[in-house]
Amino acid sequence: MKIALYVSKWEIVPKEGEIAYLYQLEDRGSSTLLKIEIGDFSLIKDGQMYYDASVEFASEAKKMIKDLAESL
Repeated sequence: MKIALYVSKWEIVPKEGEIAYLYQLEDRGSSTLLKIEIGDFSLIKDGQMYYDASVEFASEAKKMIKDLAESL
């Protein structure tokens, strides 16, 4: 699943999908691996700040997704 990101105050409008979160599930037999890829924030001003916030978000999101999956 790919979720494109856009903030209206960005000076440039990135092409759809250039800045995005990509979620992938990989079957590992008795378990499943969740991969989260963060898009290229170097395309925008203050991109490192947005990237750092995205890393923090992804870290929290994967914990929540794991907890939800294990509770089923």
